Amino acid sequence: MKMRRSLGSVTKKPSGAWLVRVTLPSLDGTQRRVSKTVRGSKRDAEKVLADMLAQSGQLAAEDLTLAQFAGQYREWHDREYPRRDAMAHFHRELARAVADFPGYKLSQLTPQLMETWGASAPEYKVNVLKAAFNKAVDWRLMERNPLAAVKPHRARPKKQRFSAADAALIVDAFRGAVIEPVVLLMLMCGMRREEALAMDWARIDFKTGLARIDRSWHYESGEGWFEATKNASSVRMVTIDPATLSRLDEIRRAGGVVRVGAVAEIRPGVRIPPSTCADHWAAVAKPLLGKRYLPMKSLRHTHASLCLEAGVPMEAIAKRLGHASTRLTESTYAEAPQIEAGCAEAMTRTFTA
Repeated sequence: MKMRRSLGSVTKKPSGAWLVRVTLPSLDGTQRRVSKTVRGSKRDAEKVLADMLAQSGQLAAEDLTLAQFAGQYREWHDREYPRRDAMAHFHRELARAVADFPGYKLSQLTPQLMETWGASAPEYKVNVLKAAFNKAVDWRLMERNPLAAVKPHRARPKKQRFSAADAALIVDAFRGAVIEPVVLLMLMCGMRREEALAMDWARIDFKTGLARIDRSWHYESGEGWFEATKNASSVRMVTIDPATLSRLDEIRRAGGVVRVGAVAEIRPGVRIPPSTCADHWAAVAKPLLGKRYLPMKSLRHTHASLCLEAGVPMEAIAKRLGHASTRLTESTYAEAPQIEAGCAEAMTRTFTA
């Protein structure tokens, strides 16, 4: 393994172990030396040296492996994008992509190799690695992004949804349940689960029926926290229909007319975690629906599909769901028969008027 020997060295000790030394620059302009003893083969010691140099940013670009670069990239990414829940998913996909190239150096990731890999890899996985390579180019670790010309396989499945009849059953079944407000906000307003859980009564204007969505609620290892919405376009105001607004007001008043806490709490002052919400959902919905059971996120998908079937413009649905553009909304929810039927109806209205 080629190293910058002026920065690091591997020396065999009388005991048979290996002494790995790395010289690192300090903030005051001086240098400091870090040493580590490695028991094993010389190859093991050289790997430790490579890791130490990579962590310090002193490894030559041609020696940097994809795994070592991914570690540096993750540290930078976490500093730039501190949304813990969303970033956890991002880094899981990055780790899976890196695992497809064990031991590969950045210099070995040719466009031809990446095109072959990208032809069968999931779209999100390809895009995550492509974003990482863009940063490698910025850092001058790569001359060009080997995934730049790769178009990932687009296999976006249509979202599963409930029928209108099942949606009505769900509304009745969850009446009085602790998560009833969450179910209503997802089904009747198209909110994401974490968005609905982040809602406070004070965020709903019961005079105008407008609800402000600008954050999401997350919980892990006994700690809960708010994050910004999924993206800038997810910050939005949605109108709640009169019947749903009236029911939410009843729930709010049951906890006190001036109550301003969370819309769903395990007990007063304790906001319900997303996983607990999912457990409450499954406990009621599975026995109710049987083989027709779908996860809770299908409430949001049902809202979008029912709006589409009712003839609501795609732009309005995208804005209500918090999508950045209609492209995602259309590719996810619009079925070809629905579009064709809409075109036929338009022609009928035009030429029979």
